[in-house]
Order: sequence, then structure tokens, then C-alpha cells
Amino acid sequence: MSRSLAVSGLLGIALGTAVILPAAADDDLATQLAKMRSEIAAQQKLLEQQQQRLQELEKRMQAQGPQLLPGGPFLGKIRGAGQPGAAGNAPSLAQAQQQPVGQAPAQERPQVAALADVGGVLSPRGRLTIEPTFEYDNSQVNQLFFSGLEIVNAVFIGGLDATNARRNTLTAGLNARYGITNFLEASLRVPYVYRTDRQSSGVNTNTLNTNVEGHDLGDVEFGLHYQINRPSEGEAYYVANLRVKSDTGTGPFDVPFNSAGVALKDSTGSGFWAVEPSLTVLYPTDPVVLFGNVGYTYNIGSTVNKQVGSNFFGDVTPGGVLRFNGGMGFGINDRVSLSLGYEHDWVMSTDSTVNGVKQSSDELQVGSFNLGLSYAFTPTTSANFTVAIGATRDAPDVRVLLSVPIAFDLLK
Repeated sequence: MSRSLAVSGLLGIALGTAVILPAAADDDLATQLAKMRSEIAAQQKLLEQQQQRLQELEKRMQAQGPQLLPGGPFLGKIRGAGQPGAAGNAPSLAQAQQQPVGQAPAQERPQVAALADVGGVLSPRGRLTIEPTFEYDNSQVNQLFFSGLEIVNAVFIGGLDATNARRNTLTAGLNARYGITNFLEASLRVPYVYRTDRQSSGVNTNTLNTNVEGHDLGDVEFGLHYQINRPSEGEAYYVANLRVKSDTGTGPFDVPFNSAGVALKDSTGSGFWAVEPSLTVLYPTDPVVLFGNVGYTYNIGSTVNKQVGSNFFGDVTPGGVLRFNGGMGFGINDRVSLSLGYEHDWVMSTDSTVNGVKQSSDELQVGSFNLGLSYAFTPTTSANFTVAIGATRDAPDVRVLLSVPIAFDLLK
């Protein structure tokens, strides 16, 4: 009987163990399942947060439109915004992520917002940009002439003629740019110029002050800009520019003169037509855009046939201008961008026929350092401020330019 009880006890223990073991295993599985469900819930929450962030970024990109470029607003005016696709058809962030593997998303054109004279940043098709501008130029020239005999250094017998000239120019302009296609842009510039010159000259202790001023329409300009290539990521953009300057302003031979040949009024234009082809290169390297421009201005001469004092001017051909500039632009944040650059004009000699004799003027070297700042109020409205400091003797001492481009999408 004791043996039977023992066997029964062993069977009971065995059966009890058989029942207990599955219960413990079920508890472990339930714990693991609960843990996995917790991890899945955490992952799901993280995915929802990332999706929300992507939607916010997509809304910001759509709000910025063509102004938003890689690296900030620069890669976001030298003139208006432009994209390889139409302005209203830019791919969203979600669409870009759905592109097939191996197909690179379309790049947006780099821009340099604060330097408007570089040229070559195009407006998308149907975009009209109206840009009021205000420019101030100041230059001061001091010259000292000696008429007589020089014995030794600083010992003169004769007269000294000192001339100090202060020149101020104010230009209010209205620029317009229109995207004919996504790769071809037309531009127009209409300036109104006010100039004032003050000259102080004297012989020995006698000083004569002269004030001359003039204000009128300046030289109206027309331009075409064409993007040559369709670059892939990491490649430069090449843009061909053609600018034509008219002679609508009051030229230097159109103003009145006194009997001594001194102008009684300042000119507001060059008095000659000019044609300027140029090439612009833009190379984006996030977060900076490197830019450069080289061009040549061909001035078309004409026959003046005008008596100025004791001199009779016949044929006059202004010298051509070889110009180049370069620099870099970068975005500080999504609204502010900065540009640094240098520009240089090599002005060739002007050939004139005076009293039947051909004469040539001296060449000029006009160089300046440029600093530009741009602030975007909205995706379609910004303000650009540029300061140019003269780096050569022939350059103006300072030039200040303020412009406010306002864009309108006419085809939307």
C-alpha cells in the first residue's frame, strides 16, 4: 500500500509538473507579446511624428516656392526666382521621395539675391517681376596742376591751379523682368537721373566755385537672358546675356555750353547706343553659390559735328568696356542672405576727331568691392541692399543701391 501511495505521489508530482510548466511558458509568451506591442506602439508614434514633420517641411517648401533653394535663400536675385519646371509644378517633398531609384530629383536654379547686375538668374515661365530701384553714387577728384618752371623739388616759379570736383548722382529706376519660358527671360530698365557737380578751382589764392546740375530720363536698357545648359547635381549653370543700351538720356554733347566750352548742364546719359554680350556662371556648393560674369560692351560711335568752345568735334567713338565680376553668395537663414564680390571695368580709349585731328583719351580702370544684403518679406517680395566701395582711382568712391523686387505669377 505504501508502494501504491508512493507511485500515486510520483504520478501526482509528475502531473502537477506537467500542468505547472505550460502555465509558466504562457506567462513568458504573454510578457514578450506585451513588450513587442509596446515597442510597436512606440515605433508607430515615432513614424507619426516623422510624418508630421515631413508634412510641415512640405508646406514650408510650397509656401516658399521658387525662392527656396538648397542652402538657403541664395540657392533660393542676381535677379528673380527660377526653376527648371514651371513655378506652379515644382515637385513636393513627398513626390520627390516617390521617384524611382536612380532618378535624381530636378534641381532648382541657384540665385544671388543681393547683386542685381550679375545677370543670368531667370524667372520661371509667366512670372513678372517689377523692381523699383534707388541708386546713389558719389565721387571726389582732387587735382593739382603747375604752370611754370620747376627749379628743384617743391620750389616753383609760376602759378598753381588746384581743382576739387565733387560729383553726386541720384538714379531712380524701374526694372521689369518676365519669364518667356523657363529658360528665357526678357528684361527692361527705365532710369531717371539727377546729377550735380561742384568744382572748386583757383590760381594761387583766388578760388572759383562752379555748380552744375542736370536731371532727365536716363538711357533705357533692354535685355535677354538664356540658360544654356541643364546641369545635373554638382554641375555649374551657364547663362548667356545680351543687353542693349539706348541713347534716350541727355548726352554730353546735347547739353548747352558757354563760350569757353564749359558745360552749363550735366548729362544724364552716354549719348551713344551700346550692345553688351556676357556670360554668367553659377556654381552651387551648399550652402554657398559661387558666381562669375564676363562681358564686353561695344559702344556704337556717331558723327557729332558740334562746336564746343574753340573745338569742333566730328566723329566720336567711345571706347569699349571689358568687364568681369565674381564672388559668392550664401544664406544666413530662410529670410536673410549675403553676397560678397568684386567687379572691374576696363574702359578702352575714346577716339575723337577734334578740329580735324584724331585724338585718343586715356584708358580707365574702374574697380569696386561689393557687399550685398537681401531680406525676404514674403516668397514674392524682398528688399536688396548693395554697397560698392571704389578700389581704383577712376571708380566712384561709393555706390549705394536699394531695390525691392515684387513678383507676380501671371499664368496662375
